[in-house]
Amino acid sequence: MSEKMAVVTTAVVDLGNNGGPVSFLSPSEAEKWLITEREYWAWLQQAKQSDQALPDVYAHFNGIWSRIAKYITNWKTGPDENARSSGCKNLSNDLSTRYRDPRQSLHSTSVDAKFIEGLRARDPVIACYAVPWFISNLLPVVNTPKGLEAALEVHHYKKGFQGNSDAERAALGQLRNTWQGEWSQARTAYTDQTTAYQTLVDAISKTHADQISKFNQQMEEHRNELENQFARSKDELAKVVKTYDEHMALKAPVKYWENRRTRSLFIAAVSMFLFIVTAFLAVPYAKRTLTGIGSSGAVDWSRVGLAVFAFTMIFWWARILVRVFLSNLHIGTDAAERAVLIKTYLAMLREENALSKESRDSMLASVFRPSSNGLIRDDALPHVLYEWLTRVGKS
Repeated sequence: MSEKMAVVTTAVVDLGNNGGPVSFLSPSEAEKWLITEREYWAWLQQAKQSDQALPDVYAHFNGIWSRIAKYITNWKTGPDENARSSGCKNLSNDLSTRYRDPRQSLHSTSVDAKFIEGLRARDPVIACYAVPWFISNLLPVVNTPKGLEAALEVHHYKKGFQGNSDAERAALGQLRNTWQGEWSQARTAYTDQTTAYQTLVDAISKTHADQISKFNQQMEEHRNELENQFARSKDELAKVVKTYDEHMALKAPVKYWENRRTRSLFIAAVSMFLFIVTAFLAVPYAKRTLTGIGSSGAVDWSRVGLAVFAFTMIFWWARILVRVFLSNLHIGTDAAERAVLIKTYLAMLREENALSKESRDSMLASVFRPSSNGLIRDDALPHVLYEWLTRVGKS
């Protein structure tokens, strides 16, 4: 399985004595460089039109620039990251091949290009004849007077003869001025960058000090908040423990009173049901008994006595059922109140200062007061029968 291609996003080339180091951080910078080169050598087209014997140097340069433009386009608009990286690498390789020795083109910032620029100031045609002498794959033309003059100028330039070439002196002067301007710009840029760096360092130091101060302040606030939260949690836990102890102590009474309430309400319901059944049975019986007493014309006192006794017992039984119903209803209500009081007491224990000593004593007294069974003492015998038996005994 092939290894993944290394991604290249910057084109860096050292053109040597044909322009020095050149770097492009983006395709846009490479496009600007190519436009500058085309504009710098555009005069070669005009020179060619004035002398047909001239070699077509501009066409030669344009072929190289077209190839470079294709690599820039691949770098800029490639379908994926690998394609764009390949375009950037191809651009670097092609520049190194075309502009380094043996070079196939002249760079506009090279010393040789400045020499050509000096010749152009005197005669563009001679300058155009001189260009092929600096390119490896372009044949110079020497069969014309200006071609010979260009060859002599280039020969003097390459041998370093002083005072023999005005173009050389002009080129060196222009190059010196260019270097001085670039050095001045570099020095100004260095001073500006140093000032900006110091300003940035001061701003970072101030920001760092401010952040340290804010951090310490926030840590102190968080520590105080945690301590307060811990104290509150400790108090809350103590209240929970106390409430739990109280809850466990009062759990049995709550269960007792709830069970007693349920049992009392059940007995009350049963007694009411029995009372209703007794009433439904007593009415037909009373109707039959009273109807049969005087039906034969003579009063049957035995049946009258039996009827009185039966009615008395039925009345006594109904009275007992009603009192049992009312007593158990009262007991159930009392048990429910005690259970609610105990639960309220437990809930108020959790709240701070919600239960004073007087309220506590009052609630506990209500909960643990003596309870009655709800029964009434005079429910043993019917009241009328009891009085009759008492009188008979005294007589």
